[in-house]
Amino acid sequence: MILPRLMHRHENTAEIYFMTSGHGDHLIDSRKYSTKSGDILVYNSGVLHSEYSGPDNIMKGLCCGIKNLKLKGLPENHLLPSHQAQVIPAGEYAEYIAALMDHMFKQANNASPETPEICNHLLVSLVLLITQLNSQRTSHDDLLEDPKEHLLYKSIKEYIDQNYMEDISLNSIAGHFNMSSYYLSHLFKECTGYSPIQYIIHRRIGEAQNLLIHTRGSVTYIAGTVGYGNSNYFVTLFSKLVGVTPKQYRRYWTENQNKWYV
Repeated sequence: MILPRLMHRHENTAEIYFMTSGHGDHLIDSRKYSTKSGDILVYNSGVLHSEYSGPDNIMKGLCCGIKNLKLKGLPENHLLPSHQAQVIPAGEYAEYIAALMDHMFKQANNASPETPEICNHLLVSLVLLITQLNSQRTSHDDLLEDPKEHLLYKSIKEYIDQNYMEDISLNSIAGHFNMSSYYLSHLFKECTGYSPIQYIIHRRIGEAQNLLIHTRGSVTYIAGTVGYGNSNYFVTLFSKLVGVTPKQYRRYWTENQNKWYV
């Protein structure tokens, strides 16, 4: 079973996600990407990311987290510069990347004294290959533009990210920016694929997932922490988006936290 992780980030870890099948949309930092099988997605440390697809489309992929990554000219645990697109088509290297990551996970699952060194060499090969693919992109492909509307959207997103646990609404956000709620909602959805309210819900549930994994707080406490005074409503919403109840989700991660490959 694969359970979705909603809006979340890793403060001390870079992440590589390679899509092996399906298609959908990913939100990485402040950008929406239409993604498909064969794409490499890079999540630099500290960057918010999420995924969404249609009910009839199941995205599958291989994911690898990296700590203590230090590349010349980049912050620690950053694989790509933030001004570049964070999705790279693997092209003719798709099978090779899949084989590298698959072998890495199998080595980790069948631990031996040589496993750390083997995995390290495989990981270095993967990082170098992604760096090479990135360097081959044209400036049109890899540079992100920042038009005035996108800068406005980023301001709105930053405000929501700072206040999503509070009692905020579309009207209160629009009032803060002195703009119409219709225009704000249209701009935000065009940039992210979410309405502002959907984004708030995904931020809250994503944070709840983090708390369920990393703390022992009760479901009622976590519901209140992320902005839901009614824990029953929180459980219903969580179950709808994630596919299981909060307690089942915590149990799943507790039972599988030591598994590298499932």
